[in-house]
Amino acid sequence: MKYLFTIGLFSFTLFSCNSEINDAKDIKAEVESLRVENEKLKRDKKIQDSIAAIKTNEIEARFLISDGEVGEFKIENILNSNSISSYKVEKAIRKESIEGDVYEYPILELYENGVLQLTIQTTSESKNDFEDNPIQEISIFTNEYKTKEGIGVGSTIKEFFETYPSSKIYHYVETNRYCIRNNSTTYYLLPEDFTGEIDWNKQESHLVANLSINDFKLDSKISKITVY
Repeated sequence: MKYLFTIGLFSFTLFSCNSEINDAKDIKAEVESLRVENEKLKRDKKIQDSIAAIKTNEIEARFLISDGEVGEFKIENILNSNSISSYKVEKAIRKESIEGDVYEYPILELYENGVLQLTIQTTSESKNDFEDNPIQEISIFTNEYKTKEGIGVGSTIKEFFETYPSSKIYHYVETNRYCIRNNSTTYYLLPEDFTGEIDWNKQESHLVANLSINDFKLDSKISKITVY
């Protein structure tokens, strides 16, 4: 009987030791798994950073949108004929209706291969006198021009807010425009993509409404960009 008890005790001790060894192996395996996962996350981040750097390098300087600048054109800089010589240039009038009143602004339309690329408005009040006047605003109509993060005309509202999550969306009643503001740049959305409802009792002004991404179709796309 004593012999059987000794064998049983030995077996129990051996089982306990094996269990502790297995637990230790499991912990070690889990630690190793976490280490591998952490290394993978670091590699993924490096890859993402490299892709972002490549995207930035891929955007030619003449197509880069930055704060107050579009390629070689910069707000408040003097517009001259040399800076627009590579485009087909047409003089035009931009009309804007505000509460029934129509305002006219002389602009230059810049074309490449028959496609409207940019419009430029200076401080000049005459469409025949653009020379030696500071640039006031630049509007972009094609997806060739992008920010360093790759956002441009045709980018979706979802892509935009994944890139610039702190930006704000507004509806301007006087002009019936839906816009995203990010620093000195405005990104325009199509009115037909607005699906929300505005509670004017919660707005600070009856002329401007604060909106959210949930007020629009997720596949809504930027239709125009204006840099001021």
